[in-house]
Amino acid sequence: MTTKASCANLAVTEKVSVTPRPKPRGDPYEVPNRLLGAFEPASRARMEPHIEPITLALGDIVCKAGGFLEHAYFPMGAVLSLLTSLENGTRIETANIGNEGAFGLFAAMYSRTSFNQCLVQLQGLLVRVPIEVVRGEFERSEHVRNLLVSYSETLLAGSADRRVQCQAYDRTEIVPVAPHDA
Repeated sequence: MTTKASCANLAVTEKVSVTPRPKPRGDPYEVPNRLLGAFEPASRARMEPHIEPITLALGDIVCKAGGFLEHAYFPMGAVLSLLTSLENGTRIETANIGNEGAFGLFAAMYSRTSFNQCLVQLQGLLVRVPIEVVRGEFERSEHVRNLLVSYSETLLAGSADRRVQCQAYDRTEIVPVAPHDA
């Protein structure tokens, strides 16, 4: 079955559980998502019927900047890359998201618009959950609210550091250096 969302056209595979479980050693394509695994059991149980596993290929665009998000994406082996544009039009990577986190949390907490372009940097499995379901848990559970805000603040802090470094580099004038005389 294939579903179409505003930010992605992704194939849906069989349902998987978000409960952390032992995996065979050396299986790089499916590892439990640690953020989703940190949700309270009651929150996970309410989300379970809405979880859709998807597999994305390298370079697939999950969402363009300014795109409307219908799902939050929790990598379970895949790695996502968040890109932003500098004043000169150059796109830079501002964050990577692996099995420690998720993409689309700001949409679940506040706005359904993506501030960054999100694309697949490492092919693999993800699970996605409708934004309204994640938002419901954000509003219902103080534990989930604290978890999502803490993760988002950490992601933003790293992203801001990268953006400042890249903007400083962008404004630096490159001066040719004369070779040393031997």
